[in-house]
Amino acid sequence: MTMPSVTKELKGAVFETGYKVFEEKGLAIIWMSVGNPYFNPEVIKNIVEFCSKKFSKIRILVPFEPAQYTFQALGYNENKAKRKTRLNSNRLKNHTQRVLDQIKNKSSDIKIIDWSEDILPKEEYKKSLKEIETLYSANKLFQKDCDETTEQVLKDKTKEDVDFEKAVKIGVKYLLEELAFVLTSPLIFEVSKTAYVYHHRWPIYENLVNGKYDKKVRNDVGFLLVK
Repeated sequence: MTMPSVTKELKGAVFETGYKVFEEKGLAIIWMSVGNPYFNPEVIKNIVEFCSKKFSKIRILVPFEPAQYTFQALGYNENKAKRKTRLNSNRLKNHTQRVLDQIKNKSSDIKIIDWSEDILPKEEYKKSLKEIETLYSANKLFQKDCDETTEQVLKDKTKEDVDFEKAVKIGVKYLLEELAFVLTSPLIFEVSKTAYVYHHRWPIYENLVNGKYDKKVRNDVGFLLVK
């Protein structure tokens, strides 16, 4: 597999901020979705090694807590969903830690973030989540786009007896928690701006940061398409 690279010349505030963070060798966020088969050991190695050469700070998240909602939406009961997501999260974290142990460039400040200890208790995160949940309740376009994004994740994967509409309303909580975290990440990590690094476009996040839903352009959070 060839080394990843940043896709250039994408337009909008979210990409402009991402490019600034990249140019300044700032803080990159790598979010690995629990249960996403894309994140195999080779992919993890490539993305972490790439970021370690391009950024001064890297924060890696593999949280099982938000991912529980996806597994509950698929039809697993709460206990089984928690067990499956915890196992998958630990597996990804172990792969990532092995990469970090082997990495040659130790100049970057790289940390695997613990969701329950480093994010959940933060007042900044709680406030951001409340704001995102309010926007979801009040803004029909944002609600529609969130639901459709969640539908794509759940499509053709739910158990036969699952009510799909109800499943979407459970699964969407994962997305809302992830968005709330990313929007407040500069405050949490005490930097002026952050860049979310991912391997494909994320329209709901791009639109939110660019001010499509609430006319608020957020210039402190960016996005980098790296593949």
